Amino acid sequence: MATLTSNGLKSRIYLLQAFYWMSFCSISGFATVFLISNTVPNSQIGLIIALGSLLSVFAQFMTGILIDKYRQLTVRKVMMVFFFLSGLVSLGTVIFVEQTLVMAVLYCLLIVLLFNSQPLVTSLIYDYINDGADLSFSFSRGLGSMMYASFSFVMGLWLEIHSTMWIPWMSTGLTMALLFIIWSLPELGEFVVYEEVEAPTSLKELHKKYPSFFLFLVGIAIIFSFHTIANVYLPQIVHHVGGGNKEIGFAIALAGFLEIPTMFGFKRLEEKFNVIVLLRISAVFFFIKAIIYVLAPNFIVLQSAQVLQALSFALITPAYAHYINEWMAPKDRVKGQTFMMAGVTFGNVIGSLVGGWLLDLSGVLQLLLFGLLQAGLGMVIILISLRRKKIV
Repeated sequence: MATLTSNGLKSRIYLLQAFYWMSFCSISGFATVFLISNTVPNSQIGLIIALGSLLSVFAQFMTGILIDKYRQLTVRKVMMVFFFLSGLVSLGTVIFVEQTLVMAVLYCLLIVLLFNSQPLVTSLIYDYINDGADLSFSFSRGLGSMMYASFSFVMGLWLEIHSTMWIPWMSTGLTMALLFIIWSLPELGEFVVYEEVEAPTSLKELHKKYPSFFLFLVGIAIIFSFHTIANVYLPQIVHHVGGGNKEIGFAIALAGFLEIPTMFGFKRLEEKFNVIVLLRISAVFFFIKAIIYVLAPNFIVLQSAQVLQALSFALITPAYAHYINEWMAPKDRVKGQTFMMAGVTFGNVIGSLVGGWLLDLSGVLQLLLFGLLQAGLGMVIILISLRRKKIV
């Protein structure tokens, strides 16, 4: 297994995370910028992003089921197909940019492919780790966050003086780079031996085998619905406590910067504390963040909630991925990771749509109270659902 522990594999895996999150930034982070610049109305932009996110929930469920059912569909092969299609679709948005409807449909499909690839990146990395490779998922994820933040900053400066058409061109280039990286990795799926390989776990069997999994999935979805509200509507929240555009930028940068040390150091935290303990801690700190958002009288106090990003989002992101890998049987892990990402995405959709509706209807305080209710409910469900018994 020399190739699995080589520095070459490690560098390619870290490049995979770096390029994936730069691609995520280009496609998702700058979606509004690109679509607005090409005469797509705000209302339709929200519909495109929400529809793409919602469709990706179903796509993630189906991907997990199909990979579980057809062993010839290894994670690596499916990712190569997704990244190849992403490159074609991204190029299509350039070709059909003057045909708004076609371009919007293609962009919606691009979001589906982007989100559907995320749990597969996680699963692939854990495949190598489980096979003996000297890799750290949390470090690679932290590197992804760092590259997302850096790429976002550079892209913002670039687009101030250049056309927004650079966005789909950049997306095409990044997805093609991802395709090359995946192609260069060794195939593991063909050689991994699963128990009862002829009988993949059905949804009914999955629920019977892991009775608390779907409850945990609900808790994750609710927590991430609150997380989406706190991020998507952060400008309105900052204005609510008297801040301006400068304060908004500082709040975003502070939270983003503080994610990185936690993700880089997650392996040491996991060695010192059980992953279940880390999940519980993160759920509690999401609730504390929600309380601060509601009670903050000014921007200074609000920043303490942003500081807690290090103990909430930055902790739960590698923790739930590690939990699935550790507590599910090998043949169920891909399905578990894709279902988990579907739950996260569904939470993002609910937070974005319901949060926007509530903000328009009632205002920021009511939005934050709703977020507090979500964070509290999500925390309770996660604390209840976590199990200690390992499935082998």
